[in-house]
Amino acid sequence: NNEERRQFVSAFMLVYLVGTLSYRVWNEKHVRTGIVYEFTWLCNVTQLAIVWGLRTNRPLLACGFCNAVSIDQLMWYGDVAGYFL
Repeated sequence: NNEERRQFVSAFMLVYLVGTLSYRVWNEKHVRTGIVYEFTWLCNVTQLAIVWGLRTNRPLLACGFCNAVSIDQLMWYGDVAGYFL
């Protein structure tokens, strides 16, 4: 049951990842290199790492990237708070 759930979540994340990239490319009038650049940001790469980690039964890989994104977000909130002080 746990393996089925892991496969389902990884398949969903892969479909979401491909759908997001396809949507971004489809809605651009001219394909620009910025789309690929934006896709290399940590939050987008984390989606790919989650798929890879769950498919290969390495949840630590997925959790590590998720932790990195959460630390990045916390630092961003601190930056915004510091801006207003």
